[in-house]
Amino acid sequence: MELLQLPTPDESRDNIVAAWVPENLPAPGEPLDLAYRIVWQGDEPERPPNAWAVQSRAGHGMTPLGPGEFQYVIDFAGPALDALPDEVEIEAVVTVGANARLLERNAYRNDVRGGWRMTVRVQRLHPAQPVELRAYLRQQQNALTETWTHVIPAD
Repeated sequence: MELLQLPTPDESRDNIVAAWVPENLPAPGEPLDLAYRIVWQGDEPERPPNAWAVQSRAGHGMTPLGPGEFQYVIDFAGPALDALPDEVEIEAVVTVGANARLLERNAYRNDVRGGWRMTVRVQRLHPAQPVELRAYLRQQQNALTETWTHVIPAD
């Protein structure tokens, strides 16, 4: 299987697809017999024991972004976050790799939908190269959530 991320003009369009790539391609004109089975997680997906990303969005928000800038909002939920006292300080830990600069990162309790929200704004340095983002929530030295990952494809 190959996972593909297709370019789209904005965050409102689906752009992730999966394609099967055979190990050995048949010669031109030769038939190819296929059989497959699709397995779905069902109603009870397996989740990390502490907390997980429940939603992530990309867009520009209320203000336009600068050249090469990207902005993300990631919502996390789970028992480790639910058990935190109101006054706790949570840190958004974000790595961006060599082809980007981290401009902004925030973590705060999401009073509207519950859980915690992380916002991330980065600037890609070289448009011809991709950027891999990784982020999670931490309290002191303890990771509280799974690691959210995202690739900004090269232009």
